Amino acid sequence: TPIPRTGDLESALGNLFADAQRETTGADVAINNNVRGGLRADLPAGPLTFGSLYDVFPFDNRVLTVTVTGGVLARALLAEVRTNRRGALGLSGVRVQVRCENRELRADLTRPTGEPIRADEALRVTTMESLVQRGLFAPAIGRGIDVPADAPVMRELVEGWLRNRGGHLAAGEFTRAPRWVYVDSDPSSCEAP
Repeated sequence: TPIPRTGDLESALGNLFADAQRETTGADVAINNNVRGGLRADLPAGPLTFGSLYDVFPFDNRVLTVTVTGGVLARALLAEVRTNRRGALGLSGVRVQVRCENRELRADLTRPTGEPIRADEALRVTTMESLVQRGLFAPAIGRGIDVPADAPVMRELVEGWLRNRGGHLAAGEFTRAPRWVYVDSDPSSCEAP
């Protein structure tokens, strides 16, 4: 089926990329940049070709895996919610429930099994180098992280995952279990004066 790069809270294509990252690297969590310099096209229906994958992601961004705490991950994801870019990040290995409590924005993180992720728990998170160096994790990790020459190229990592997976793809399999849940319809306005 066609696999779209946009959605309200989630992108089937962004979640597919995140699943490919997490499963290939063995990380606990994967984050994909869906809209800010990330995915550029939908995957069309029909046979999957390298050309259509290249249209989706024509960049040579590298994949990095970093270790952060559950608290750092929650703060990074809440910072993204505050920008009001719904659907900007694809996730794998984590479910984020965002809510407004006493005029404060909060995020509860759980594994897909429902097990809570503690704030002090160390997590291996895989994502594009730009989200580590200049994006989500830059405030916590800093900008001085080198990208190893052998770090996988995102498009090639996803291509390998797709080849190993084989079979058919359907958009619904990447959005069946929600990865983002907003308890309030617009949590980004929670902390407004």
